[in-house]
Amino acid sequence: MITDKEYPATHSMSTSWFGIDKEGNVAIFDFDENGPVPGGLPEESIESVITDHLAHGEGDFRCLRLTCGQAKEFLNRLKPVSSADDCDFDCLVKINPEYSERFQNVLRMNKDRNSTSPIILNEELGLYFVDFYDWDKTSLKELIDEGVIERFEHFDIEKNDSWSEEKGKWVFASDYDSLPFFMYNEAYNPFQLIERSHVPLIPFKEEQMSPYARSCAMHFDISFKDTEALQIAEILPYDTQGYWEDDNPFKTWLPISNNEEALIDEYTFPVPYCGKSCKKCKFCDGKTHLSNKYAQQRIDYPTLVCVFMGRWFQELRSLYAYNPFHNNIASIPLIFGYPWDWEDHNKQMDIPSEEEIREIFANCQPHLEDILDFLKPYAIITTDTARKFLEETYNVCEGKITIADTVYPFFYYSEINKHRKELEELSKLPYRGKKRSRIIEKRPIKND
Repeated sequence: MITDKEYPATHSMSTSWFGIDKEGNVAIFDFDENGPVPGGLPEESIESVITDHLAHGEGDFRCLRLTCGQAKEFLNRLKPVSSADDCDFDCLVKINPEYSERFQNVLRMNKDRNSTSPIILNEELGLYFVDFYDWDKTSLKELIDEGVIERFEHFDIEKNDSWSEEKGKWVFASDYDSLPFFMYNEAYNPFQLIERSHVPLIPFKEEQMSPYARSCAMHFDISFKDTEALQIAEILPYDTQGYWEDDNPFKTWLPISNNEEALIDEYTFPVPYCGKSCKKCKFCDGKTHLSNKYAQQRIDYPTLVCVFMGRWFQELRSLYAYNPFHNNIASIPLIFGYPWDWEDHNKQMDIPSEEEIREIFANCQPHLEDILDFLKPYAIITTDTARKFLEETYNVCEGKITIADTVYPFFYYSEINKHRKELEELSKLPYRGKKRSRIIEKRPIKND
């Protein structure tokens, strides 16, 4: 097993996300820049996962629904506030609950100054999350002088990692032991299991989450209480920073225990690919380098497909981050290849013209049809950039598209909100496509 590889510096996959175990406990996972990282995750921090996704609600305030026991763990960390200068960005504050109405009125007065909506963590105990950075300091000073705000602490979570010579690996510690979430950290070295760094005294539970957060969560058939380390790539489709086997694109040797590693495929569906040194092969026309690297898959058996314009995954940010059915979508590029400079394989040439896209798609079309035949989705979504080429190639009539003699309900990405309920119901139907294991091969780890 390799532990001292050179790390590429071209792109970072650092992000954080959350999951639910079979006992309904919630964990936050902090992924490092080389992966492996579950497919299609938005770019988040531990703090933003909590404040933007686990907290929920509309209007003036959002809520995290901490129990009194969970809130008290936070309260033990807070320190007395002495001046308005103490409170600036991203603060946990304890107010006197008798002044809740007064405090909330001032929050409303400053709502246009909040980059993050105020969050009620526990109203009974007076625990809030507030970004005071652009506040009117006069009103903040009044709240402190009147005894409304009693204690505070800046909410900033740092990952504490260090190399252990004794254990021969990176070890982690949580700097926020009051969090009610299990915490898992991934090392910069992708050839190390993701390790649990924090076990909460009173775990945050699935029933405390909003329906939206539940639909966005990763789901695990394990117990976080009993699992000190895991391999995320063994559980979910993933992406990693270019550590493929030379003869196995999209497949990487990764540890699945302390003693065993596996060659794990990133996808469950077939991936068209040709090697970087290829001039012309069964996938290539001599100009196009075929790669499905920009496909995204959140679960092994998705029930919906979104076709988008190749490399521009930015098109799909809101699709993955803010829809209750997004976990059940596989996102497939319309074109799997781009014109490449064959003298410098790392240099991608200009964005193709419409005519070039048509030419490339004519070559890629069988691969798209093969993937659809493999997954057998209940519906196809298309982004506006890909829509034109699909409608030129296939028969589209009355909200349906016919591809390779199969008729699919057909939705435009720009109109998703109009069809949200229908798509959500389709996403819940049982998977009807083909199945294959992403675990290709296993072997003992060689400790060099």
